[in-house]
Amino acid sequence: MPSLRRVLVLVAVAVAAIGGIALARLDRQVRAYLAGPALGAVRIYAAPTVLRRDAPVPGGSLARKLARLGYRQAEGGALVAGTYRAAGGAVEIAPRPSPAPWAPAPRPARVAVQGRRVADIRAADGTPLDTLDLEPEVLATLGRSGGALDAGADPAPPACRAAVLAAEDRHFFRHPGIDPTAVARALLADLRAGGRRQGGSTISQQLAKNVFLTPRRTLGRKVREAVLALLLEAHASKEEILRRYLASVYLGEDGAVPIHGFAEAADAYFAKPLGELGPAECALLAGIIRSPNGLAPRQHADAALARRNRVLAAMVEDGALDEAAGQRARGEPLRLAPPHARPVGALYVADEVARELGRLLPPDAARAPGLAVFTAVDADAQREAERAVRRRLESSDRARVRRRRDAAPLQAALVALDPTSGRILALVGGRDYGSSPLDRAVRARRQPGSAFKPFYLAALDPARHVDMSARTVVSPLEDSPLEVGAGARVWRPANYDGVFHGSLPLEDALAQSLNAATARLALDVGLEAVAGAATDLGIPGPLPMVPSLALGVAETSLLDLTAAYGVFASGGVRRAPDLVVAITSSAGETLYAARAEETPAAPGSTAPRPARPARRTTPATPGSSASRPR
Repeated sequence: MPSLRRVLVLVAVAVAAIGGIALARLDRQVRAYLAGPALGAVRIYAAPTVLRRDAPVPGGSLARKLARLGYRQAEGGALVAGTYRAAGGAVEIAPRPSPAPWAPAPRPARVAVQGRRVADIRAADGTPLDTLDLEPEVLATLGRSGGALDAGADPAPPACRAAVLAAEDRHFFRHPGIDPTAVARALLADLRAGGRRQGGSTISQQLAKNVFLTPRRTLGRKVREAVLALLLEAHASKEEILRRYLASVYLGEDGAVPIHGFAEAADAYFAKPLGELGPAECALLAGIIRSPNGLAPRQHADAALARRNRVLAAMVEDGALDEAAGQRARGEPLRLAPPHARPVGALYVADEVARELGRLLPPDAARAPGLAVFTAVDADAQREAERAVRRRLESSDRARVRRRRDAAPLQAALVALDPTSGRILALVGGRDYGSSPLDRAVRARRQPGSAFKPFYLAALDPARHVDMSARTVVSPLEDSPLEVGAGARVWRPANYDGVFHGSLPLEDALAQSLNAATARLALDVGLEAVAGAATDLGIPGPLPMVPSLALGVAETSLLDLTAAYGVFASGGVRRAPDLVVAITSSAGETLYAARAEETPAAPGSTAPRPARPARRTTPATPGSSASRPR
């Protein structure tokens, strides 16, 4: 018997030790989560917003920029961080502290705007300022299920808070994270129905499940869910838990893009800011939490409307609405905004950041919650890039309809980068992330065609050919029929319009994108020299040593092609494209900072320059805008 007692004691100690270790690990996870964003483990920021005197307003509108940053208009009294007010033809702004530890301390300022330009900036004491720094916009977040749009900084209005409490957790402010009454009620309902019909999870448990756990319904998961809920309640206030829940809860899909948080749902379903939602709209969103896809209002309008009205009735019962207001709200029809294009291209950026994290940080650091990733993306340029891609594809779609072509939808991608730094300013990987998340800007490889032709100019650099006479932009080039043996076949390059133009200056052959002349010059220079020049400029090899190389048959990505073009703009200096500028931990420690990498792209360390200024140096097919003098 004594030996059995010792065994039982040892087992109890071992179980307690294992349980203590598991509890400590869960506690660390909860603390790290509360130090980071409400949705996901990583928050991805755009480049800082900087107002400059005598420069255009970022995004074209100061009011719109402040709204996107979540600033509120103050009525009176002293401004607090994150507020602004109009005053005597100017705008007084109290900036928030930047999430970047190295950013300057915020300082209130008065900004005068004339048209779309910043006319003047002055500190609170009247001192003239050249710039005013505002915090960067949040582009997206990264969580266990991948990238998601940020839910926004706006707090939910009282009606939405009341609707969620009525629908999901009426005793939220009275229980410690677990509600025994709700659990018993759910168990009784399940027994009566002969299966699972009602959930007993509190808002704290739902938040724990959404953030830390998988959807699998097992006893072990329910135990961890309960423990995590208690830990959340121990480390955060009820208001903080409710705020994070409202900012992250899953509310269906918009064109296959997941909707997280009430702010995003307000835009997706109603095309409104969150603060403008009324009781009926708040009740609709709160009602679909239970089954976001089964109660999706666009697909299941009757079921969503019935559920909304039940939530409104519960709000009246709880005293959040009086009987008359509840009756008016129940009488409102379902007013959904038509599906509209929302800026979801930042999810392509989020996917690239997710890949970069594993390359830039050790595995443990890359998986730690609360990371802040600072990118070079210009938030306004990103939105404009998305609009440009959308407009171009819509135009192409209309043209295809006129031609009665019913092929698969066209795709497009766009990259904008700063050639002086290599930093990526905008990135759009396709028509729509929801229907096609493949990033065609970075991950797809295509033949660049005529866009490859400037690279053979780099091959003309005299430093590469000491035994070849130098050519200039006016050197004659023959555009005439050409036949080249390619194995058992004969290659005959032809021009787009089928016309040959005889002898003409090199710059005209390039500007008009004449294939026969280009191929003849590439063969004269040598395919090895053309391939070497392209590789030096940043086109990854190996490149195919075939006569059609000069016409762009070597596959490459849009990002590599754009970076290679940047070498021409930067005087022959090659800079690797950078998306991530810096990464910080939840404690504000800098884990990674990008370093500028510059490499001379040609033997002479400068890009080849024409012997005289040339107005037309962009290859394009005849008839395109790029082929016309400007």
